[in-house]
Order: sequence, then C-alpha cells, then structure tokens
Amino acid sequence: MLSLAPTGLLLIALGESLAIVGAVMIVAIIGYAASLYVRRYGSHGRLRTDRCHDVLSQWAASRRLRFDGELLRIEGVVDDLDILVSATYDQIEWSLPPALMMSTIARHPQPIVVQVGRSWFALDEQIARNRVQLGDPVFDAHFKTWCDQPAIVDTILSASLRERLLALDPDELLYDRGVIELRWDDDFADGSEDSYRRLDDAFSIVLALSHRDRAPAH
Repeated sequence: MLSLAPTGLLLIALGESLAIVGAVMIVAIIGYAASLYVRRYGSHGRLRTDRCHDVLSQWAASRRLRFDGELLRIEGVVDDLDILVSATYDQIEWSLPPALMMSTIARHPQPIVVQVGRSWFALDEQIARNRVQLGDPVFDAHFKTWCDQPAIVDTILSASLRERLLALDPDELLYDRGVIELRWDDDFADGSEDSYRRLDDAFSIVLALSHRDRAPAH
C-alpha cells in the first residue's frame, strides 16, 4: 500500500476544510437571500409595498381622509386638525422596513420643544444640553427625552401619553412649539390588523398632543 507524504495529507485536509467552509458560505447566502425575500414579500409572497398600500388606504377610508396610493401618503382634516401620514422606503436598501410619519399642528401651540427617542440622534445644540428624566422608571429606561424647558415637560408628556408611547414604541416624537411629528417603522409583516392598530395608536398620541392646553406661565 502506498503511503501519502505529509505534504499530500496536508493538502487533502486543506481541501476538505475549504469544502466545508464553502458549503457553510452557500448555506449562509441562501439563508440571507431567503430572509430578504420574506422581509420584502412576507410569508404569503406579497410585496410589502402592497401590504402597506392596503393598510394605509383602509385606514384613510375609515378616517375619511385622502389617500395617494402612488406616493403612499394620507392627507385630510380630522377634528379640525390637518393630518399628514406618509410611508417612505429606503431607495438603496429595499429590504429595510418603511418609515412612517404622522404630523399635525397643535390647536394650542406651546412655546416648548420636546424630543423623545430610543437612541441618540442629531439635535439642536440647545436642546441636546437639556436631557431630562420624567421620574417614570419604565419610560426613562426605554426612551431618551430632551426638553428646552424641563420644569414644564409634564405639560407635554403626561402619564397617559407616556403609556401610549410605550405601547407604540416609535423611533421619535417631536413637539416643536406646536408642530407635532411622530415617526415609527412598520415592516407590515405581522398582519394588517397590527399595522392598522399602530396607526390608531399613533393617531391617539398626535390627537392628544394637539389638544393640550397652553402651558402655565413661568
């Protein structure tokens, strides 16, 4: 029987290792491609934009608002408030979930700026120096809050509003002297009922903020 030289044995071992690495890489690539497919099309094979379109159009109809299906945009008036809702997809990475935004102008604008978010993001220098704690352990642990008038931040972020924000878990809430913007992500993969509920939750937050009474004078 012929015996292989040490070099030959080494080459065989190296070849087997490379084959195993190659197989692992192929499985990983297939798995990643499958995950991207599900993120874009969902488990039922529908484009996420189709699911987004369906939910937004149904929600707009229930509120008697105008829906632009091409722009994925809702506009109209509810309770004398101009409401704007939009869904925006990343133009480079199509697998990312769309960013939804709902905004309006408060009936009684307060001269105060409040910003709430789950992570650090770009802030006006004056606001960035005024991070505040609400004395709500759950809320303070989950969100970061900034306010240019910390003494009256409770006029915006009441206990009931904080509960609603925890339920929705948005990326950002901004109250800028009466301009209200609420942003969150929704991949529309959990079913239309959940996405519809998130729109309702966002609307309840925006509506509550828009009806806040004027802040007390300081």
